[in-house]
Amino acid sequence: MYARLHAYLDSLPQGLDSFPECRVKASLLRGALDDPGARVKLDALPERLASLFGSPPPVTQWMPEVVSVAAHYAIADARGFDDDDVLMWTYRVNQRLAQSRLYRAMTAVATPRLALRGARLAWGMIHKGIGLSVRLEDDSARLTVTHPRGVWPNLVHRANATGFRAVLESSGGSNVEVFVAESSPDRAIFDCSWT
Repeated sequence: MYARLHAYLDSLPQGLDSFPECRVKASLLRGALDDPGARVKLDALPERLASLFGSPPPVTQWMPEVVSVAAHYAIADARGFDDDDVLMWTYRVNQRLAQSRLYRAMTAVATPRLALRGARLAWGMIHKGIGLSVRLEDDSARLTVTHPRGVWPNLVHRANATGFRAVLESSGGSNVEVFVAESSPDRAIFDCSWT
């Protein structure tokens, strides 16, 4: 049990204490925890994760990025998800978050283009220590995310593509497609298009 979680923790230089400069708003974790079926066996988790599930932080609190990733992996492992299941699940969670009262102000703009113009600012309100750059065209964009080596493995890059898709759809995009054009240990490039 928790094979994906343990593989991730083993890949980190200092386990859950790795990369303290990388932080994320707890709202992303809370969105996953609010999903039906997000139950885990607390006694099978590292103590720090078990306490997080027992008493999740408020949505506005900053938390370590690696702890958030580990918690998401714990939920996915507990539910027996394969990678495709993880991507479908994170897409549903991201859709709900993008349409939630908390994030609707960021996504309720008229077009995906306008949403992407403000993407770096919005990103900085959710992530610290993980960079985002945007190259914008008329009906497409290339997003580049940079981070310390190993913070986000390939599956997390692909899961983040579902988040970008949900935001672009929530901002009025039709036929939205987001592909991971490149995934490496310290960055990902996402190609986005819409009509």
